[in-house]
Amino acid sequence: MVFVDSNVWIGYFNSNDKHHPKSFNIINAIKENQEIKVIYVTSGIVHEVVNHLFKIRGEDFARRTLSIILSLPKLQILFLTDILWEKTIENFNIYKMGLTDAQIVSAMSETEDNSIYSFDGHFDQVKWIRRVF
Repeated sequence: MVFVDSNVWIGYFNSNDKHHPKSFNIINAIKENQEIKVIYVTSGIVHEVVNHLFKIRGEDFARRTLSIILSLPKLQILFLTDILWEKTIENFNIYKMGLTDAQIVSAMSETEDNSIYSFDGHFDQVKWIRRVF
């Protein structure tokens, strides 16, 4: 199991992104790794990726991207519950990070995994999270 942050997905889908080569390699390696059974994303990650790509690449590109994301066999989307929302607000107030990242921290605390593929240094504030990049 592994979490993959928005910036890696954006880099993977957007060939013009500065992280595209590394993101492309990361996602393909995860998809091919038989030991990784689940790729976790939060609903916030999906929103962030699709909205960002909609803004920079247009509606059709964003719709195709969402379709691809939803069809990935290893992908599991973690949706907000009332408890997860409360934890998200708590983490938002504790750490210097955006709301989506606070949601990721909250979701990670509910799973058995502490690793996240991300180019975002905000996760380094959380001692029990191991950022892979």
